[in-house]
Amino acid sequence: GRVYKISAATFTEATFSTLVSTRNNTSDCSGITEFYGTSATNALTGNIGSGNGFFTVNNATGFTVGPTGTTYYIQIDSEIMALTGVNTTTNTLTVTRGTGKAPHSAGAPVNEIHDWLFMSVLGNGSRTTPCTGSCLYNYDVLSGGGTGNPVAGLQVVGGTSGISIDNSALNGGSQIYFTFGSSATAGVKCPAPSNATTGGCAVQATQLGLN
Repeated sequence: GRVYKISAATFTEATFSTLVSTRNNTSDCSGITEFYGTSATNALTGNIGSGNGFFTVNNATGFTVGPTGTTYYIQIDSEIMALTGVNTTTNTLTVTRGTGKAPHSAGAPVNEIHDWLFMSVLGNGSRTTPCTGSCLYNYDVLSGGGTGNPVAGLQVVGGTSGISIDNSALNGGSQIYFTFGSSATAGVKCPAPSNATTGGCAVQATQLGLN
């Protein structure tokens, strides 16, 4: 199975994702859930100009630089910046800014942002890292560009239901909620504290790591 993207202007089809199910093994895929999410949020400690390449926030904990080959982004007001460095000791964020550079005032929200796609396969998942078999995968369109490599994967049974979104970055937010498509098994149990090996499972997982 693959995820495809289609231009809204030309209706031209292009491949987005790497293969997520084994060739010649047919497995159904779920519908795709897409939404704009945040994985960290804080606020500027002071005013910044359009030329600043770094600045401080009240607390930089939770902000992360993307893994090799990807770039994570932050947004202040309407400006989006590539996040290139995080210092949690000094609460400093280092960024690369594009053509939309603008000044921002102290107290302005600073959000680490992601454009998430979530989809599951019922079986034959072939992404050895992070998941094989029946899996839920997430893709970060904004940070991953056109590579289509899943950020994370989670073992499920029979795919998943529709996905509900909790998009607050605070108080346990930035989560997703869903149920297994089939009954839990001894090999793929319901999450703790249930750890049930039969019956349906309601699952809560983080948007970023699916954990």
